[in-house]
Amino acid sequence: IAMRAAIGANGQTHFRPTIAGWESAAAPDYTATPAWITTSNADIRYDANSTTIGLATTQYYNTNSAIKTYIKAWYPQGSVGAGGNVTFSSAATDGTQDVLYARAISGSKFSAIAAPLVFRHPLTQIKMQVVRRDNTEQTVYRITRKDAKLPVGIDVANDRMVYSPASALVVYADAA
Repeated sequence: IAMRAAIGANGQTHFRPTIAGWESAAAPDYTATPAWITTSNADIRYDANSTTIGLATTQYYNTNSAIKTYIKAWYPQGSVGAGGNVTFSSAATDGTQDVLYARAISGSKFSAIAAPLVFRHPLTQIKMQVVRRDNTEQTVYRITRKDAKLPVGIDVANDRMVYSPASALVVYADAA
């Protein structure tokens, strides 16, 4: 499988996505459990323009020529639950983890996948700069983002992020 990754953030230089495959002779039902789930067999650089990735567990096309395999991928890794929802591990839901998502590509035994997995960032990173206006000493004790909704998963059936309920998120707190 070929892929193109978006640019990394937060100092991350590599990622290892979860890759899932659904099989169907008609339009795929992404609310159903995937036929298979695996990961890439090696880390992928964020700045990779195009690279070939292998699967940690080898997968094969269905022998029935009428059945296509539809593949989607995401990072961070998470489990696929009811309704086709991916739930990220709790370590990936604190707002510091970058999220990547690749929409479906498809192929079959007689028409192999030619299109790459294109990983995109569905989120926007907020960067802040605190500027002092005069020469007086000032201290920042806390920065809180009000009504923050953090990514907790992906609705793969609808290609949408799933967010936590809105709450205050402390992005900086003085240890003193």
